[in-house]
Amino acid sequence: MLAVGVNKAADQFVLLDERTQKEMANGRYKKRPGATGTSRTPRTVQGNPAPRPAPTVVPRSSDRASRPRWSQAQENLAVTYRAMGMKPDEIATRLGMSRYLVTQILLAATGRGRR
Repeated sequence: MLAVGVNKAADQFVLLDERTQKEMANGRYKKRPGATGTSRTPRTVQGNPAPRPAPTVVPRSSDRASRPRWSQAQENLAVTYRAMGMKPDEIATRLGMSRYLVTQILLAATGRGRR
């Protein structure tokens, strides 16, 4: 058994055999300056690596912004109900929406400066 220091918090133990000795000779467990917490050496590709194909550009389904999931009237009501002290569950029941959607409406309104 051989203890190899990986970081300050823990040690790594490896079995000292021929493979481990070869890895040590190649510098696998040697500290490299600037390494960000890794103990493995990057694999090198023998010969010429296969060229990667150019990335394809996937067109967006639409270039215009998606329509909002709620109307201005629903947002006004949600903000008004919130100002009255109602909770998102109660507002969702009144408006016939999910609690998640009501929360999104209130967050969007708050982000724009509405209370």
